[in-house]
Amino acid sequence: MAVFANIGGWIADTLVGKGFSITAVRKIMQSIGFLGPAFFLTQLTYVRTPAMSLLCMACSQGSDAFSQSGLYSNHQDIGPRYAVSF
Repeated sequence: MAVFANIGGWIADTLVGKGFSITAVRKIMQSIGFLGPAFFLTQLTYVRTPAMSLLCMACSQGSDAFSQSGLYSNHQDIGPRYAVSF
């Protein structure tokens, strides 16, 4: 998740830099963060080996990290004066 959260943040920043609206970028990242895990978890019913089930679970967690680009940065958008920045 740590790796994919950074990749998701980089993609979100790149999209905003290319002129996409912040709202659209947040919605895209939230969609990937919610639909990605749903897809990989439904694929677990078709998997027959432990290695493939581990891969599905890892991909589920990795795609879940994309939602952090839409969720945790939202505080800065709503109330930048009161949001804590680290």
